[in-house]
Amino acid sequence: MSCVNIHKGTDFNCDNPDSRYYQHLVLINKDDVLAHNIISQGDQHRILFALKESKSGFRFSGSPDGAALIPNFSKEIDENIPQYSHYVQLPLFGASEEKKQILKRLDFANYFAAVRLTSGLVEVYGFENGLTTDDYTYSLQENFGGSIIELISRDLEDDIPYIYHSDTPGLDFENLFEGIGLAALGDFNEDFNNDFLIG
Repeated sequence: MSCVNIHKGTDFNCDNPDSRYYQHLVLINKDDVLAHNIISQGDQHRILFALKESKSGFRFSGSPDGAALIPNFSKEIDENIPQYSHYVQLPLFGASEEKKQILKRLDFANYFAAVRLTSGLVEVYGFENGLTTDDYTYSLQENFGGSIIELISRDLEDDIPYIYHSDTPGLDFENLFEGIGLAALGDFNEDFNNDFLIG
């Protein structure tokens, strides 16, 4: 028996879905996170995080008119519990030493991703277990000078991607999440429930 109940419906004729992503991706080293809050109950499915002093995310950008930077997620059942794989496609082109170092770091580092929709909504992928590169072939000759690299969950996530929640999500995204104050992280209690508050 499930402890979770459906509590709300929706009218698909009235919804204005967020369906287009800006072709910008911010990757953040998990070790750079100082603190975070997650709320996933009722109508809320959100996260707020603050990075350590002088730390920031790293922007990867594609063509503004393109559609190569595509995040998505999938569900599977593991021991009767829904689990999720997160994916983000990242275009990478060139054969320079810098690009080769970027690929190596993507292969080995522990990071998560933030993407922004044209509505202003910011989603966070792979926060729980991090992302890594899926198996890839990097072919300059056959793929217009590079490849689409897919970042995937290191391990199954317990949740679908979170909505980044702050007073200024778009500005935080543009500033690569640098300098977000701890005061904005709200209250925390130690009863091990996800019911602490975001201010």
